[in-house]
Amino acid sequence: KQYNDQINYPVSYKNFPESKVLIGDLPDYLTLEVNANGFTLLRFKLSSRYIPISFSVNSFKMNRLPGVDSSSFYIETRYAREHIASQLSSDFTISKITPDTLLFRFSGVTSKKVPVVPAFMYKLDKQLILKNQIHLVPDSVTVAGPDFIIDTLNGVFTRKPDLGTISKSGKKTVKIQEIKYVYVKETEVTVRFEIEQFTEKTIQVPVVIINLPDNMRMQAFPRFIQLTCQVGLSNYEKLDGSMFRAHIDFLEIPENQSNKLKVTITKQPVFIQALRYTPKTVEYIIEK
Repeated sequence: KQYNDQINYPVSYKNFPESKVLIGDLPDYLTLEVNANGFTLLRFKLSSRYIPISFSVNSFKMNRLPGVDSSSFYIETRYAREHIASQLSSDFTISKITPDTLLFRFSGVTSKKVPVVPAFMYKLDKQLILKNQIHLVPDSVTVAGPDFIIDTLNGVFTRKPDLGTISKSGKKTVKIQEIKYVYVKETEVTVRFEIEQFTEKTIQVPVVIINLPDNMRMQAFPRFIQLTCQVGLSNYEKLDGSMFRAHIDFLEIPENQSNKLKVTITKQPVFIQALRYTPKTVEYIIEK
C-alpha cells in the first residue's frame, strides 16, 4: 500500500559560484513530502545513517533577491525536485520540498598575510628566564575569506592551552584558533622556548626631563636612579643603563604642586624581568 509521509533528509552543498564564498548558514536538512509503499518508509525510518543529498548550487538558476544588496540570491527548491529524486531510492516520489526557497549570500574572496598572536599560558620554573623572546614558527600565516572580514583582520590568535611549567629550552605545538568563514592554511604553530638561569643586576640610569620649554632649565635630584632587575646569564655583561629610559615630566608640575615628580620607566630590554627601582620620585629645581 502506498502512503504519503514527510522525511527529513540531510543535505550537503557544493559547487558554489567561482571566486565567491558563502556567508551565513543553509539548512542541514530538507523536509521531503514523499509517496512510497509502507515497507520502504518503515525501512527508511529505521535506518540510522543516510548519505546526504548532494546539492550542486551551480546547477540551478540563482535569482537575485529583490530589494537587497547584490550579494543575496535565492533558489526555489521545486526546481531541484528531479535533482534530489535522482539521489534517492526510485521507490520514493517527491511531491514537495521544504523550505521552498534556499537563500544564499555571497562575498568576494581575498587573502593576505597576518601575524600569529600567542594566547597560550605558561610559567617558567624557578630561577629561569627567557633568553630571547618566544619564537613562533610560522610567525605569520596567509588567511583567505570574505573581503569584508579579511580587510579588518589584523592577526590570528593561537588557542589558549596552559603549557604548564617550562623547565628547559624546547618546542611546543599549539593550534591556531578557527575564525568563521576564514580559511587559514596552517592549523598550528611551533612555539620555541630558549631559557636559562638568571641573576640580579643593579645599574644606574639617568633621569631625563621631558616637555621642558626651551627657555627654561630644570634639574632633578638625584640625577640618577638605582635600577635592579633579573637578567639571564648570557645577557648579564651587555646590560647597561643605556638600555633603559627613566623620565620626569615637566607638564605634571601644575597638577602636582609639590617639589617632587614621579619617575616613569618608558624603555627597557625584552630580556629582563622583575624590574624595580629607587627612588620612585625625585626633587627638582627650575631655573628660569
